[in-house]
Amino acid sequence: MASSLLEAPPVSPVLRLARGVVAVGIVVAVGAMLWASVGLLVDPNAFERLTIRVLELVGASASAEAITTRGMTPISRRLGTAGIALTVGVVGVWALFISANRAIDAVFAPRLREKIRPWLFVGPAIGLISLYLIYPTIGTIHESLTDRDGAFTLSHYRFAFTDPSMLLAFRNNVLWLVLGTLGSVVIGVG
Repeated sequence: MASSLLEAPPVSPVLRLARGVVAVGIVVAVGAMLWASVGLLVDPNAFERLTIRVLELVGASASAEAITTRGMTPISRRLGTAGIALTVGVVGVWALFISANRAIDAVFAPRLREKIRPWLFVGPAIGLISLYLIYPTIGTIHESLTDRDGAFTLSHYRFAFTDPSMLLAFRNNVLWLVLGTLGSVVIGVG
């Protein structure tokens, strides 16, 4: 009898579909809000305009007029933008993960949920690594193998491996790599 109390009652297909639609809608809404906030972060004067609107909304028209007339200091704009970025980044991503997790629960069968759920958390990391590491690496390799006209060339590599200053830089980097790693290991083990 106790086990029957812990079991969830059966859910009708219509209710399951409705929950799925609502959950996916929330994921889309949170994603749209995050996307819109990127525009706010890109514009250097957005925080100032937002502050003026908020001050007018709460009835502090004199303060809003002062900011409109004199403007904000650059450090105030930067700190405000950083505060918005942190808030949107932490709260927005948290909300996105929670809503996506609920959408997975509402839309997929239990066996499939457990296969999809890890990708919910690993997927953004893979996307960011691809965007900020893999894509620029491929672009750099492509640029290093082409000249200004876009034709294939190895002249950049020829220069890098024959110029004395480049060879000195390579040697110094290898020394730092070997000695820095060796030093860290010796200090860590010792």
